[in-house]
Amino acid sequence: MAMRKEIILAVDEDPVFCRDLANALPFSSSLKAVSDQSQVLEAVRSRCCSAILIAHTPLERDGIDLARRVREIACAIPIVLVVQFTSVELIIDALHLGICDYLEKPASTEAIAVMLSRLRIQIDRVASDELSSSGVKNKRRKNIFSGFTDLFAPGVKDTADGFLTGKIKKITSAIGNKSHASSPQQSRQYMESAEALEILAPNELPSVSVRSKVSKLSFNFLGPFQVEIDGKRIEEWPGHKAKILFAYLAYHHKRHIYRDILMDTFWPHSSPESARNCLNVTLHSIRSTLHKIHPQLECLLFKDECYFFCNEIDIELDSEKFLHYYDIAQRAERRRQNLDALGFYEAAAALYKGDFLEEYPYEVWTGLERENFAETYLVILDRMSDFYACDGRPATAISLCDQILLKDNCREEIYRRLMVCYDRIGQRDRAVRAYKRCMEVLKNTLDVEPTTATRKLYQQIRGKDE
Repeated sequence: MAMRKEIILAVDEDPVFCRDLANALPFSSSLKAVSDQSQVLEAVRSRCCSAILIAHTPLERDGIDLARRVREIACAIPIVLVVQFTSVELIIDALHLGICDYLEKPASTEAIAVMLSRLRIQIDRVASDELSSSGVKNKRRKNIFSGFTDLFAPGVKDTADGFLTGKIKKITSAIGNKSHASSPQQSRQYMESAEALEILAPNELPSVSVRSKVSKLSFNFLGPFQVEIDGKRIEEWPGHKAKILFAYLAYHHKRHIYRDILMDTFWPHSSPESARNCLNVTLHSIRSTLHKIHPQLECLLFKDECYFFCNEIDIELDSEKFLHYYDIAQRAERRRQNLDALGFYEAAAALYKGDFLEEYPYEVWTGLERENFAETYLVILDRMSDFYACDGRPATAISLCDQILLKDNCREEIYRRLMVCYDRIGQRDRAVRAYKRCMEVLKNTLDVEPTTATRKLYQQIRGKDE
């Protein structure tokens, strides 16, 4: 009997992601991108696919719901969730459905390749019938994290084991906390999930030293730079250079940074020997500062002339979440899901506590990033004010327009929106003042007159009082 050709179904509307996924396939498989759930279910019924990748968003549970329907047909087929963010609730659902992995977007080529390698193991295990025969429930318990460490060479296997063990304990703890504030039914579900993970941890993941088990490093870049280690904020730094160097490394945590780049960036006028010494001293002071909060934390590694963050550590940047929310909002808006879009725009705006690394205005590498984030923030406020203006909430729209003009007072379209909103609430005098302010700013700043559209709107508002 001929071996069935493997087909991976990517239920995702992102053509770029599907292309990158297809290009990264490390084994003999074809990729079929579909958006209709019925096509996925039919492929599962006809046994013409060996694995499924399902898109999942925080506001839409289509991914989890589709995975549940797939499991009703086939209990062993590997399923991967493609997500924007992970949560305890998502992990719980994944555990009970036997979802074997997740990929967080936007995903690098390296992350896609690692996920596909793990998926290869799952596909082989299903094909060779190596899964436990003690029942579907036990299969699901083992399936979610099984096979991860098989990918790594012996020299780095302990590191991988430590990462997974730490993740399992983190999830277990969170599940336990959830169980105390839930209904009896939910509590049983949570504890069942915790039990499954506790069973998995000692049996399949060897213990490692506590040095490799760190929960989270959180960084705030939008506004004053702040660092938290497992929720404990670093209040004192040994100096300006240590703080901004750590900020640079954290902001580029997904990359390996050459030592020479750090030397040229932070000590451009020093000799190579002096710059290297300064770098070593500064890195030592950073590690000492981190150890005051977490004595066993080792997050910065060095190999092949590059510095990089240890991949065991869960790193969270407010700047990345900001861009993630913005991206989701834009896609929702393109799908005309305006309510969802507004929710994500608001979530992104709430993260913007100030300009990017605002206390370091003269650092060369921060300038472009600061401008880009500031412009994105103004776009978000613009879209929010437009939504509120169209939704019959002019007062909220006015407040947002004022925030925009504080940042950039030359945006003529914002003055027009102000005029419309003031007119709607019967404050035509303020609408007139908004027009005059617009005219003055444009003349003094850009030496131009308001456009025809702005002048016509002004005449219409003035005409109502005549």
